[in-house]
Formats: sequence, C-alpha cells, structure tokens
Amino acid sequence: MKRRMWTKLMMNVGVNQTCMVYGGTYGSATERGSEQRRSLVAAMREARVVANAEGVAIAEADLSQMVELLETLDPAGMPSMAQDRIARRKTEVEEFSGTICRLAAERGIEVPQNEWLYQRIREIEASW
Repeated sequence: MKRRMWTKLMMNVGVNQTCMVYGGTYGSATERGSEQRRSLVAAMREARVVANAEGVAIAEADLSQMVELLETLDPAGMPSMAQDRIARRKTEVEEFSGTICRLAAERGIEVPQNEWLYQRIREIEASW
C-alpha cells in the first residue's frame, strides 16, 4: 500500500506541477524532447530518491511505467493543478513538492526541480 501511494505521489509531483507551471496538458508534458517532459521526469526522479530514503523501494522502471501511463491519457486533458491555474484556485503544491522538499531536507537530499516548481507555483498563486 505504501509503495503504491508513493508511486502515485511521484507521478503527481511530476505531472500536476509541471502542467501547472507551464500551463500544459498531458500531451505537452509527455512530448519527447520537450522542456516540460524534462521537468516532469526530473521532479519524479527526485520524488523517487526521497521515497527510497523513506524506505519505500521505487525503481526507475516504476517511474518509466508511470510516464508511459501518462502518455496514454487524452493529450488535450489536464491534471487538476493545471485546471486550478486556469480557475485561479489554490493548488495542492504543499501536498506535492511541499512534502518532497520537507522530507528531502530532513534526509539531506537535494531536490532542485521540486524546489523550483514549489517556488514558481507559489509565485503564480500570489499573482492572482
């Protein structure tokens, strides 16, 4: 159960936050070679490292499987945080990168992509 929850958190950390910051969709976030895909994968990798430090074994293959799953979604669709940006609603940033950044700090792990996403989302929310 814990592993499944961490895997879902890893996926959400990548796709929700990346789509929110870039104003993207599932299609733009998973487009091979794009900056959005780089952001999505980097954020997920950091979450995977934190999960492992927390004693939850998540492998690179699990990350790849989640990206492959995202590639099957409607390319025009958007995760909830991208919808929050459009509607100018408070997002789940604390639950996503807020959690990863806090746990990483406790373990002495660097998570620059999640820190950047956290800061950028807070800036976007503050502009409303």
